[in-house]
Amino acid sequence: MAKMTKMKKPASRVPGVTYRDDGSPRWEVRIRWMVNGEKRHLPTVRYPVDLDAPKGADTHIERARTDAEVYAKQQRQKIKSESLEWSSAAHHYTLRGILERYRQEVEQGLITTQEDRENKKMASEHVPLKAHVRKSVTKELSAIAVMLGTATTGPNREGFPDIVDRRMDQLSYDLFHSPNSTEALNWRLKGQDGKQAPPGSVKRLLSSLRTIINHAKKVWKLSLDNPLATLKDIKINDKRERTI
Repeated sequence: MAKMTKMKKPASRVPGVTYRDDGSPRWEVRIRWMVNGEKRHLPTVRYPVDLDAPKGADTHIERARTDAEVYAKQQRQKIKSESLEWSSAAHHYTLRGILERYRQEVEQGLITTQEDRENKKMASEHVPLKAHVRKSVTKELSAIAVMLGTATTGPNREGFPDIVDRRMDQLSYDLFHSPNSTEALNWRLKGQDGKQAPPGSVKRLLSSLRTIINHAKKVWKLSLDNPLATLKDIKINDKRERTI
C-alpha cells in the first residue's frame, strides 16, 4: 500500500511573505528591518485566499501571492532608498493593521500622555520630539486588546478576527452595531458577567475605535472613511432611581 504524501504548504521566495492557514487562509507580509541597532517593522498586511476562487480572482491563491510579493518588494525597495512612507490607501490596511500600528506607536512613545512625557524627562529617558500627546491612551489600548483577542482577562479573549481582518474599505457601521443582525459586534461583545454587554459598554468600545481611526486619518494622513463617525443611534439608559 502506497504511503500518503503530505501536501506541501505553498511558499514564496520573497522574504517576509508567508502563507498561513491557521484560521482563514491568507498570505501575510511581515516587513522587519534594523536602523542603527533599533528594530523596526511595518504592520502585517494580509491578502485573503479563497481556495475555491477561480484563477485570476483577487483571492485566488496565486494571485494573492503575487500581490503580496509585489507589495513586499515595493516596501523593501523604499526602505533601501530611505523613501518609505505609510501607504495612504484604505485597501492597503486592515483594521488589525491600524490597531497594531496604534499600539506599536504607544509602545514607542510616538503616542503618549503628558504625564508619561514628564516622567520620561525626569528619568532622563528618550522622548520622541514628534510624539502625539493625548489625555489618555488607556481606553484605546483596552479596546485594541478586546478586538485583537490579546486581553489576558475578561470574556472577550478570542477577539473578533472576522471584523479586524477586513480591509478598511470593507468596513461598515452595521458590522459594529445593528439592531437586527446578531452577527454585529454589539450582539457578540460580552460584559464582565459573560452575558451580552450593555449599550454603554458597546458605545465606549466603539468610541475608542472611532478615536483610533480618526487618529489614522488626521495624524497618519491615511485616506479612510470612518465607519464609526457617528454613534448617535446607540441609546443608553443611565437614569437612576432615587429614593426620598
